[in-house]
Amino acid sequence: MNELDAFSERLHELGQRAPVPVVDPVHDIRRGRIALRRRRTRAAAGATTTLVAAGVVLATVPGRGAGADPAPVVTSQPSRSSSPRPVTVAEQLCGEGGAVSGGKALGTVRRRIGEVASTAPWQEPAVARLLADYRSVTAAVLDPAGRHLDRRVSNVQSSCDGDGRLTSLGTKLGWKSGRALGMVQIEVGRGPADDFQIVMGHDRWTADEQSLPAGVVKVRVADDEGGRAVVVKRADGLTVAVDTAGVWGNNAAPGSPAAGDLPGVGKLVRLAADERLTLPEG
Repeated sequence: MNELDAFSERLHELGQRAPVPVVDPVHDIRRGRIALRRRRTRAAAGATTTLVAAGVVLATVPGRGAGADPAPVVTSQPSRSSSPRPVTVAEQLCGEGGAVSGGKALGTVRRRIGEVASTAPWQEPAVARLLADYRSVTAAVLDPAGRHLDRRVSNVQSSCDGDGRLTSLGTKLGWKSGRALGMVQIEVGRGPADDFQIVMGHDRWTADEQSLPAGVVKVRVADDEGGRAVVVKRADGLTVAVDTAGVWGNNAAPGSPAAGDLPGVGKLVRLAADERLTLPEG
């Protein structure tokens, strides 16, 4: 036996006596592969981020001079976030589980699928924005000095058809006059005016065709024990009703005096004719 064979046999003998590792080498190999994939993924993500930040990258190839083919241009696609679609006013007021009576949603606290709405209907974002616009327009026309109209929107009235489409939307606002608390109600909608809550709240309506503002097709006026109100049919297809009352029955204390300085019919018609009072499509 030569020296090389003796050395090989010695190595083999030592290998046989070597302790078996506690961890299977296969697991080490697997962990190494996973770590390698992660490094490659991070490197690719970093390259993608660089492209998005740069917008357009021009690749220059050495040796290309004048008259050579233009270098390829790499353009990056903007990243698209998967943000949820905003909920519409109709979905918030006429959505699944909304209180419905005769095909009309009553504007009460509704139930979403699988959960109870955590806010009142008039506090839902899309509804709140629209009602804030109603209040702003009302203040600009009826109370520009800001002495009477309540600054807070605390209710909503709405109706929906059987297909979940919003057909009318409105709110009531307090009208302060000394110790008295009157009320101004706005109702904007499509369809027959006879279905409006304001119209049903008065018994006697008379046509007023003398001086129609621009964009107004028809005006009806009521002035009775229920208060003073107007209904305006506009050329844009919407009908707007505005109602006033000396006492806001739901909010004024019993025995409170009635407000005596409510807006006149001319101002009410001007408010109803204002195109800023609108109803969202769909």
